Amino acid sequence: MKKLMSFILILCTLLALSVSAFALPFPDVSEKSWYYEDVKWVYDESRKLMSGHPNGDFRPNDPITRAELVMVIYNMSDRSLKEDVKLPFTDVYENRWYTEAIKWAYGKGIIKGKSATVFAPNAAVTRAELAAVIFRYIATEQLAVDFVRVNPYIPDYDKIPQYAKFAAVTLYRAEILKGKNGGVFDPSTKTTRAEAAALTRRLYTLTSTQDHALLKKYGIDPVCNAYIDNSFTIIVPDDVPPSFMKQSVGVFLKTSENTPEGIKPMMDLKITKPSGPLRVEPVLDSNTVGGFRFYVKDELAYLALNLVDDELLIFEYTVAINGEMESYMAYVTVETISW
Repeated sequence: MKKLMSFILILCTLLALSVSAFALPFPDVSEKSWYYEDVKWVYDESRKLMSGHPNGDFRPNDPITRAELVMVIYNMSDRSLKEDVKLPFTDVYENRWYTEAIKWAYGKGIIKGKSATVFAPNAAVTRAELAAVIFRYIATEQLAVDFVRVNPYIPDYDKIPQYAKFAAVTLYRAEILKGKNGGVFDPSTKTTRAEAAALTRRLYTLTSTQDHALLKKYGIDPVCNAYIDNSFTIIVPDDVPPSFMKQSVGVFLKTSENTPEGIKPMMDLKITKPSGPLRVEPVLDSNTVGGFRFYVKDELAYLALNLVDDELLIFEYTVAINGEMESYMAYVTVETISW
């Protein structure tokens, strides 16, 4: 009986130590708060995605600053850049706690300045800015997300700035961003540090890195593109604007010397743009295994495409090869080209 009581006492001691080891050090974060588990998750020693302030507080209700937000996604990444980045911002100084993070995010194209020379590292982040930055991070890192909601209804969609509309809808579809009371987006409201912690946790758990294992196995390189070709003039129907040019969008599976002969890959593709999905038609080229491409050929194709330079499209495609199947995502910016 004594041995049993001793064992129970030791077990209780170990459990108490375990609980205390994961206790938050922030006196301003109550265990009863809605964000307690989120703050605990981002502060965990294995992640260290967010930290507290020098005075020992977390300040959950303070707005998160632009520099702090960049540091969060920097901490989530592999932090690699191929070359040194020269910042154009006169208000981002060398050897500050945020300097390398801002260089990394700017070099990746994830963040932009308030102007050509001003970054405003201490400015608060609005929900519209938050959506734009997080979506650029997902697109730049080519992360896969699961669209659990097909067409989310955002009551104040018209109030979202144009630069953040596609980002907001995309993050809503993936439930990485959630609405406030009544589902409103509330684009101009400042994002609190507690809200940023909750979003970071969802972003981390609801996205995944893509390794294209199946395609690598068969020596296939996926090439995703969307372009407007203005190198020549084509005849268009009367109801199509004269400025309309040849447009192409698709995924092409390019073979290599490591691709076995006789493989027959199949692909299913869905493309999403701000105005909705696009129709696709399969094509075969001499230098590709197969893909889907749009060529402007008829009125339906014109109306379906209508691509805009710098517009961002989301490609969701599934490839099947020899009975194996994998799904991928790609984020493609429409480019205007001239041969």
